[in-house]
Amino acid sequence: MIALTCCLAGLPGYVSAQDHSGASGIELPGGETVAALEWTAEGGLILLVIKDDGYALRGVEVQSGDVYVIPVPRDFGNIRHESGHDEELSIEIAPGGGSVAVLERTANPLYSNELSVYLITGQGLDAVDTYRIPDDFNPNEICYSADGQELYLAARPYVNPEQPYSIGRFSLQSRSFTGIVPKSNLDLIDELACVNGSLAVVCRSYRGEFPLRAIAVLTGGGGDAVLHAGADGFILVPLADGRLLFGDTGGPLGSEAWLLEPGEPRAAEAEFPEGLNASYQCTADGSWLGMLLDYDEGDGIGAEYELVLQNAAAKQTLETTERSSMFVFSRGGTAVCAVGDEGTRLYFYELPG
Repeated sequence: MIALTCCLAGLPGYVSAQDHSGASGIELPGGETVAALEWTAEGGLILLVIKDDGYALRGVEVQSGDVYVIPVPRDFGNIRHESGHDEELSIEIAPGGGSVAVLERTANPLYSNELSVYLITGQGLDAVDTYRIPDDFNPNEICYSADGQELYLAARPYVNPEQPYSIGRFSLQSRSFTGIVPKSNLDLIDELACVNGSLAVVCRSYRGEFPLRAIAVLTGGGGDAVLHAGADGFILVPLADGRLLFGDTGGPLGSEAWLLEPGEPRAAEAEFPEGLNASYQCTADGSWLGMLLDYDEGDGIGAEYELVLQNAAAKQTLETTERSSMFVFSRGGTAVCAVGDEGTRLYFYELPG
């Protein structure tokens, strides 16, 4: 196994996989910590950071190492402070970094969850008018399409029974809403993810039946296909090459995991190294795989994860020496950005070949 370290020497912002001259990376200012990140189409980064009990957005110029402020309105910066609980929030950065969606959930069934969508521009955030989403469609889960131009919404369970759809699609270009999955097909949705032009859904109501345990379903233009059933819940991990990894909720990726190939009707049982958490991704062409592994614990308790990169065709495995909490491949699949385990530093790795 080849050890992989990081520095910003040579090509600015990147390190060759064979460069072992030491670690530096980019330190975020003021103790800010990264909550989410996404590469832009231009090769930069958009960061969602936690600062002073609120959220903020930062942009990163990878080549120069500059971190700049993306101005946000007051309602965006205060959402974490006002809710008091991160689990009541879903904040998604669109693939390509063109927009950000914020879903604020409320525990009170008399009040609706609040969805806000913002375009990310050179001047900051520009609010998107979402008035075409029906008032009786109360979103509870969100995910972006692969191109970042559409936002999929799953309705909040047990409220607004007169609303016929459990899943809708909101277009950022036309600002229009379309109901796409009726409640009679799928309802009581715990999770959804966009994968290879379809939607993977974890639900507790399927075709009018209410099983005691969760069902993982793939739904799209060709109809519905049950991927697996009989777990307390499932974790969905869509991969950039069109595959879907999902596991039960018995651990970081569960006691069992399955991998669905594009076009295949059934998922195959998957085997992964011990200590793998739910951060498992690949490049769009599938040539490189990345995963976070805890070699010491293996149970997610007090874990210190190392980023491991594998190229199956070249039979090559690279391992970073810096502990990581999350990572993302660049859109071209030539580099990786990893966040250090403290959440305050970015590391960049250039993939060989």
